[in-house]
Amino acid sequence: MSLKHKKLFQFNLANSYFLVGNYADAKSKYFECLSNGPDSDLKSRVYNNLGLACWWHKNPLFDKKIVDIQIA
Repeated sequence: MSLKHKKLFQFNLANSYFLVGNYADAKSKYFECLSNGPDSDLKSRVYNNLGLACWWHKNPLFDKKIVDIQIA
C-alpha cells in the first residue's frame, strides 16, 4: 500500500471509529495519520475531525442510557 493510501486509510478508519462513538480510538488514529505527514487538504480535515472527537469524548450532549430507556 502506498503511503498516500495508508494516510487516507487511517483517516477513514478514524472516521469509522468516530461515527460509532469510539472516540478514544478515533483520536489515536487521527494522531497516527498526522504523524505520517498528510498533505495540507487531508491535514485540515484530520485536525477538524480530531477536534470534534476530542469534544465529543469529553462532552457528550446526552446520556445514551437515558435515550435507550426512553425509546424502549
